[in-house]
Amino acid sequence: MDRIDMPLERMLVCVAALWLPMLAWADSITLHPVADTTLFSTVPSNNLGASLELVAGANGRGEPRRALIRFDPVSQIPPTPKSSQSPSP
Repeated sequence: MDRIDMPLERMLVCVAALWLPMLAWADSITLHPVADTTLFSTVPSNNLGASLELVAGANGRGEPRRALIRFDPVSQIPPTPKSSQSPSP
C-alpha cells in the first residue's frame, strides 16, 4: 500500500465512524413506573409498598433487600405509525 493512500484511508474510516451512527437514530421515551416495593429477606411477608423510599442491596449483616419497579410500557408508548409507503390491505 502506498504511503499516499494511508491518510485517505484513515480519513474515510473517520468519516464512516462519524456518519454511521446517524443511520441508527432512534426516538426515545421516558417510562414512568406504575408501582414499586421493597422486599426484605428477613421479613418476607412485609414490603414497603406504601413507602416513598426504595431499598436495595444488603444491610450490615449481608441480608438481601430488593427493590422492584413495575412499568406499563403498553399504556405509555404510542403505537408506531404506519409508513405511507406500505401497501394497502
